[in-house]
Amino acid sequence: MVEAIQRMGRQAFALVENAFDAVFGPRINPFYHLGALSFFFFWVVAASGIYLYIFFETSIEGAFFRYWVTKRPRRCCRGSRSATCSAA
Repeated sequence: MVEAIQRMGRQAFALVENAFDAVFGPRINPFYHLGALSFFFFWVVAASGIYLYIFFETSIEGAFFRYWVTKRPRRCCRGSRSATCSAA
């Protein structure tokens, strides 16, 4: 049973690979370069992650508390005299 499923999967993959060979040619078929592409994009993700880690605040106070204190829209009832509501 498992071998039949694997055989059907290999046949389906071979059909797709042959279609890509017809469109792109065997020299630049993207299926032949999946390892190189995944390695390249791994380094893109790793470099961007390092960049974000270096230049952005990653502490709890810096990332979470600052948003809630400075950038969160305040919800006040109209006409409220609460100290948390702005005078606007």
